[in-house]
Amino acid sequence: MKRIILTILIFGLLLPSSCSMSGGEDSHVNTSPAYEVCYVNYSGSAEIYLGSLNKDKMYESRNLHLPVYKFDDLSSLSNFRKNFDGDLSFDMGYDDVPSFDGLMEKYDEEYFSENSLIACYVQSGSGSYRYGVKETYNDGENFIITVTCINSPEVGTCDMAGWLVVMSVPEDEVSSCTVFDAVMVYGSEQ
Repeated sequence: MKRIILTILIFGLLLPSSCSMSGGEDSHVNTSPAYEVCYVNYSGSAEIYLGSLNKDKMYESRNLHLPVYKFDDLSSLSNFRKNFDGDLSFDMGYDDVPSFDGLMEKYDEEYFSENSLIACYVQSGSGSYRYGVKETYNDGENFIITVTCINSPEVGTCDMAGWLVVMSVPEDEVSSCTVFDAVMVYGSEQ
């Protein structure tokens, strides 16, 4: 009886370390994507959510979805700015974080001939928190950004804040994607 119990224990300890439920690394996941962040201030406007590419996901309860926007040219970038001019602050930075206008000035038609910008809006209960991209998933149909808080200040400000987390993506990597989404992960989910 002791041998059976010992065998079960050994097998139970070795099984999780030698087998992977996903079959190994997922080639669709990028765990070190490049991104930039700009300050756009807090906004309680529902239009930011309703105008996003993933507006149908905003009310799913199992994940906190963030509004996603895709800019394929200067016109789409300009339209975003025009549409949310009264709701977001585009010309103001926050501490070391640049403004939307400051970050976007480097993008021109030449850039957009081969690339797109994917941006997600993050509301924060404090301007002290900073956010970044943990990973992206792209299977050619779905482009999903996982966002997380990248700092943990001991003391925070009591202001509300809003950030755009922006990713530069080669157009050929997202041209076939029909679903764009972003989710926030916290604490133990990281």
